[in-house]
Amino acid sequence: MTLGTSNAQANATAPRPASYWRGGVASVLASYGLVLFGVRGWPAAVLMMATFLEPTRGALGLFGVLMARFTARTFAPATLPGDAQWLGCNALLVALILALDFDPSATLLVLVAIAVVVAVLVALALKPLADRFLGLPLLSLPFVVAGWGALLAARRLNAVHPTLLLPSQEPQWIPAAVVPYLRSMGAIFLQPSAVAGTLVLLALFAWSRWAAVLSLLGFAAAWGIYGLLGGPRTDLELHLLGFNAILAALALGGVFIVLSPASLLLAGVAGALATLLGSALLGVLQPLELPVLAAPFILVTHAVLLALLHRLGGGPLQLVRGVPGRPEDALSHVLQQARRYPAAGVPLLYLPVMGKWLVTQGPNGDVTHQGLWSHAWDLEVTDDAGERWRNVGTKPHDFYAFGAPVVAPADGRVARAVGHLEDNPIGHVDTTNNWGNTLVLAHTGGVYSALSHLQQGSLLVREGEVVVRGQVLARVGNSGRSPAPHLHVQLQASPEIGAPTLAGEFLQFVRTSSRGRSYITHASPVTGDRVETLQVDDSVRRAFAFPPRTQWCWKIRGDSLPTEETWTSDIDALGQRCLRTSGATAALYVDDAYATVLDYDGPANRLLALFALVAARVPFVTDAAIGWEDSPSVMPFLSPLQRAGVELLLPFADRGGVRTHGHIALTSEGIVLHTRLAASGTLPDRLELVLHADTGPTALRAWRDGVQILNAEVAA
Repeated sequence: MTLGTSNAQANATAPRPASYWRGGVASVLASYGLVLFGVRGWPAAVLMMATFLEPTRGALGLFGVLMARFTARTFAPATLPGDAQWLGCNALLVALILALDFDPSATLLVLVAIAVVVAVLVALALKPLADRFLGLPLLSLPFVVAGWGALLAARRLNAVHPTLLLPSQEPQWIPAAVVPYLRSMGAIFLQPSAVAGTLVLLALFAWSRWAAVLSLLGFAAAWGIYGLLGGPRTDLELHLLGFNAILAALALGGVFIVLSPASLLLAGVAGALATLLGSALLGVLQPLELPVLAAPFILVTHAVLLALLHRLGGGPLQLVRGVPGRPEDALSHVLQQARRYPAAGVPLLYLPVMGKWLVTQGPNGDVTHQGLWSHAWDLEVTDDAGERWRNVGTKPHDFYAFGAPVVAPADGRVARAVGHLEDNPIGHVDTTNNWGNTLVLAHTGGVYSALSHLQQGSLLVREGEVVVRGQVLARVGNSGRSPAPHLHVQLQASPEIGAPTLAGEFLQFVRTSSRGRSYITHASPVTGDRVETLQVDDSVRRAFAFPPRTQWCWKIRGDSLPTEETWTSDIDALGQRCLRTSGATAALYVDDAYATVLDYDGPANRLLALFALVAARVPFVTDAAIGWEDSPSVMPFLSPLQRAGVELLLPFADRGGVRTHGHIALTSEGIVLHTRLAASGTLPDRLELVLHADTGPTALRAWRDGVQILNAEVAA
C-alpha cells in the first residue's frame, strides 16, 4: 500500500526558492556584522573573510553561527530575525575564542557546540531581564559568560589541547607604527594579526567613515593612557585590551550615543576607561588563565548608558533612539528632526483663539513676562489699521478682543476654574487677583495650560470637566492685572493659578509679516507677530489621505528615471503610513491639518524620491498667498563621494538639508503643489505635484534652470 505525502512533508522536500537562500546568507553575514554593531552587505562578507585567514578558525566560527540558529529554532522558534542574528554574533565569538586557544579536533568541535548552546540559553534567559530592568542591550555578555565557562571547563579536559600561539610575522607593506592598532582590530574577531585587522578596518571604513575614526580614537586613547601610567603596551594586543577600547569608543562615540563633538571626547575617555578596567580584570583573571574577552567594553558601555538613562535634564550627549546603526545615519536623523519638527519634550499646544490676533507681549516681554513667568503670550485683536479698539477705546466693549471666544488649546481636563471676578475699567488693574478669571487645563505629560484675564461669568466649563481641542471654554475679558482686554496664555508644570511658566510652542498656525503670510508647523511667536489659526481645506486633506493598499501606476518621461513606477500605500509594522516602490520607501505622517514626508529611504533615481521633496511638508490649505519653508534631507540625492564629505562635517555643521519653499494653488488641473528648491547641484529647482481629492496624486513635473526635465502622470 502506498502512503500519501502530507503537506508538511511536501513543503519539507520541496526545493527552496533562491530568495530563501539569499535571506539565509544575509542573516549569517549579519551575525558577523553585529560584532561591529551592524555592518551589512559586502563589508560583512569581508569581516567573514577575515576569520577565514586561518581556515580552521573560520570554519569553526561559521559552525558556531549555524549552531546558534539551530539552537534558537529549537528552544525559541518565535525568535525575531534581529535576535537570531544577535545570538549568532555571540556564538561566533564563542567559537572563535575556542578555536584560537585550542588545537582543532573532533573533541573541540563538540566543545564548541556545547558552548554555543550555553551562550544561546544564557542570552535567551538574560535578555528579558535586561530589557525589563535595565533597558539596555546585553551586547556580547552571553559570549563572555559562555566563553569563560568553556575555557574553565577545557582546563579539566584531556581531550582538548591548548594551541601554541607564535608571534605572527606581519607583511612588510604594513607600517610597523600601525601594527598594534591593526592587530587589535583583528582581535575583535579573535584573529590577532595585522592582515586580519586590515580587512576589519576596510569593512568598518566602507560601512562608516566615522566608525573608523572612532576606532582610531579609542585605540589612541588606550595607547596613550596605558603608556603614560607605565603599563606594558603589549597588553593591548596580547590581552585584548586594545579591542575593548575600540569597541567602547564605537559604542559610546556614535552607535548608542548620537555623534557630536561631546561624543568624540567621550569615545576617547571610554577607550581609556576600558583599558584601565581591563588591566584591573587581568589581575583577577590571569591566575585562572582566563582572558578578559569583551568584559571591559561591556562594563564601561553599560555604566555610561545607565548614567545617561537616569540623568536629570538634558546635556550635550544624546542617546540614539530606535535601532542603533551607522553613526552618520543616527546623527543625520537627529539633525533632520531638529530642522523640521518640534524638539522632544517641548510642550505643544494650538492657538486658543479663532481668527487673526496680534502678539502684544511674547516670551521675555518688557512688561510682565519676566523671570519665572517669562514664557507666556498676550494676544489681542486689531483692525486693518492696527487699532485695538473702535470708537474712543474707553470701555472694555470698545476693544475688538473683548468677548472673543477662547477655545481649548489641546485635549485635557479642567484643573482650575475662576470666573467670578469683575472686569476692570480701561486703564485700571486688580493687583490682588493678578491673573483674574482663569482656566487651567491639565494635558497629557504633566503639562498644564493657563488662560487668564477672562470675562466675568463667561466660563462654560467647570473643574473636573473633560474638554477637547477647539471647544469654546470662555470669552476674553479684562479681569486681574489687565489694563486693557487681552488673553494671557502660558504653559506650566502645576495646576496652581500663577505657577511659573514652561517654554512651549504653538502648532499649525499662519504668521503674517513683511514677507507675507507663512504657514508655521511649530514655533513660539514673539512680540509683534500676527498669528491666525490655520483654515483647513477638506479637499486637500482628502487628496493626501493615501488609503492603505491603494496603487498609483506612473508613466514617466525624462531625467534618467525608469519609464514606469508603481507606488503602493501601506502601513508598516509600527503603524506608520508609507508609500513604497521598488527599492524605496517614503514614510508619511498625516493628521487633520497637514502631511509630511518624515523620511525617504531609497535611491535618487525614483519618482518617489522627488515626491519626498515636493511634498516634504504640506498644510491642507488652498490660499495661494500662504507659503512655507522646509529642509528635507538631501542625502539620498548625493553621490557617494559627496555624501561622505557631508557626513564627515555633520557633527560640526549641518549640511544635510535642502531648503524648499512651497505653496498650493487651485487650478483647472486640480490641486497644484508648487515647491522651489535652493540650488543644489543636480536636483531640480522647481517641482509641481498635481492632486485630486479622494484620488491623490495624478501628475508630477520637474524643472531645472527654466527647462522642464521630467513629466510623470498616473496611468488611467
